[in-house]
Amino acid sequence: MLLVGASLVTRSLANVHNVDPGVDVARLAFVATGFGQGNASPEERAARLEELMDRAATRPGVTAVAFTTRLPVQPGGSTTTVVEDYTPPAGTESVELPFALMSDDDFRTVGLRVTAGRAFGRQDALGTIPVVLVNETAARRFWDNTNPVGRRVRPQGNPDGWVQVVGVVEDSKVSSLDERPSPMVCYPVRQSPASGYILVRTDGNPGALLPGTGTLGHGPHDRTAIAGPSGPRNGAIVSSLWARSVRPIGFSSGSSAWW
Repeated sequence: MLLVGASLVTRSLANVHNVDPGVDVARLAFVATGFGQGNASPEERAARLEELMDRAATRPGVTAVAFTTRLPVQPGGSTTTVVEDYTPPAGTESVELPFALMSDDDFRTVGLRVTAGRAFGRQDALGTIPVVLVNETAARRFWDNTNPVGRRVRPQGNPDGWVQVVGVVEDSKVSSLDERPSPMVCYPVRQSPASGYILVRTDGNPGALLPGTGTLGHGPHDRTAIAGPSGPRNGAIVSSLWARSVRPIGFSSGSSAWW
């Protein structure tokens, strides 16, 4: 099952605080996706995400579509990571890094440039050599600002799980508007299909993509996919996100109530 919630990302409150989030969130909408309690295979999940993004791309006014497990300037997951040939100042083996799974066009969709190496592509599919992109702060901190393409990182708990760095992306705010530059790692969702968010950039008002309030959230299985502000420190951007409730929709019978 696909659980879908529609929301808008705006930067009106970010502008009030005169803080540049590092990403272009104007005219950007998102849809929260989930696979519910199903036991779909990774191949099936990958195909469903591709289908949903393809459908989104056909909407009038849509100029770019991408997937991410982490919305711009929002809290998210972190991973305990070993960086090859790097010893943290504390003398521990690993570092804790925020991460996201992303599709090929995520950086272009949010207005970030890949400054070294390459972005993700169709070659980064299930079963291929695991790859990762790092941001500029990670490149400076772990590789002394040299080109890290070709270097490796791995999860702390997997001594054989080395992942090759294939590119460097511009810095942006990761979790909050008032944070200092933070190292971050990005993995291709093609290699690990997961629930997350479909990002859609439009050439007009992204609100035109959203259905009317009365058309959503009727029935015993309603679910709010995206919550409101999670804390005062990042409320400047989080409070500009809003959610609607939808009932679970079977993928085979139509991917979305509005796509």
